[in-house]
Amino acid sequence: MNKKIFINTNKDISIQCRDWAVKNLPIGFEMVDDIDECDIFISVLYDKIVKKKFIDSRKCYNFHPAILPNYAGVGTITWSILNNESHHGVTLHLIDDGVDTGDIIDIIKFEIEDGETAHSLHKKTMRELFVFFKDRFIDILNEDYITIKQNMSNRKIYSYSQLDDILDLTKYMRSTYFPGKSGPYFYNKSGEKIELFYEGNV
Repeated sequence: MNKKIFINTNKDISIQCRDWAVKNLPIGFEMVDDIDECDIFISVLYDKIVKKKFIDSRKCYNFHPAILPNYAGVGTITWSILNNESHHGVTLHLIDDGVDTGDIIDIIKFEIEDGETAHSLHKKTMRELFVFFKDRFIDILNEDYITIKQNMSNRKIYSYSQLDDILDLTKYMRSTYFPGKSGPYFYNKSGEKIELFYEGNV
């Protein structure tokens, strides 16, 4: 009897991975459209929480678009840039009942270039994730891997509320407003310095 695989299709990258997997399935495996029918669940930016009962009854894997354990949760591309990291990455790990806490199978890393934006780093991450998926897909099916426990003392988890906080610059603008003094600024793609202005109280 064939082992049944489910790969989510809620993102462009997950559709790309699933389409490639369908064309490269080895003998003894088949793709299914119903998550509850699968023996092997592969998450590629899946946006739903899977229950412990589901996890305990089948093999479950996640391609997380960041380096674990340092960047668990969401918005990790943004935080890698804000934290001045030199590299970003993708982690393949087992799924357990925590948020990105499962044992790690493999990690790939790639450089965050000068001038990188969240958008450009996202596109790079998706390209690298697809290559990574193709490299490790058969290993997942055959359980041909070694896992390591995550070092939870290095764990940092990011949330959507933290992303919302950094988008509101009101407090930052107030804290840097002083008449006659330089204000906040950024450099555009051309290297031009652009100053931001706040209508504060004199």
